[in-house]
Amino acid sequence: MEWLKDIPLFSDLSGTEIADVSAIVRLQRVPRLRHIFYEGDERTSVFLIRKGTVKVTKVDEEGREQIVSFLQPGDMFPHVGFFDDGPYPGTAEVMEDAVLGVVPIQEFEKLLARQPKIAMKVMRVLSRKILDLQQKLQDVTLQNTTERITHTLAHLTQQFGEDEGDGKVLSLKMTNRELANMVGTTRETVNRVLNDLKRQGLVDLRQEGIWVSAQLMQDES
Repeated sequence: MEWLKDIPLFSDLSGTEIADVSAIVRLQRVPRLRHIFYEGDERTSVFLIRKGTVKVTKVDEEGREQIVSFLQPGDMFPHVGFFDDGPYPGTAEVMEDAVLGVVPIQEFEKLLARQPKIAMKVMRVLSRKILDLQQKLQDVTLQNTTERITHTLAHLTQQFGEDEGDGKVLSLKMTNRELANMVGTTRETVNRVLNDLKRQGLVDLRQEGIWVSAQLMQDES
């Protein structure tokens, strides 16, 4: 499974070590809008995205669904991964037909026990990931609501947008309410910010999705 080399979690592994991992990974095709697991289910496997887009959500204390992230090829989920005994921390739903690598947690733990060098390399990668997430969290906490909306929109478009003119079209099936939940604000605030950005020529609200200018993405990078 050559594609496993593109998974950041395994980026430090040798060819032989990748082969050891691939021996316990099985591929699964999952159609659009199918749920992979639900929040609170017993966690038995970790998933690696080879193809497609996956939406991860959580339900807040008031019973509202909140989007945690959109994931793309190369990503692993859930992020708690192999080193936690709790249930799945969120709900994962396929947004585009996906091909996933399914890694049984018990099998992976046995592999790490047999191959401690793999365990050390994986832990190093996870440590770097944690530091990166801490920095992103710090950056977000310093932003006001408008900046959080703009930054999130630009980030999603850079990840999932399709080139069109001097920008990209974000065609993810995401409502303004979902974007609001994602950044911790109201739908009305998202509407206001998007309309302001439209007046500035930085976005265009189209039927196929939101067009975001290259200037906006560059400013928020």
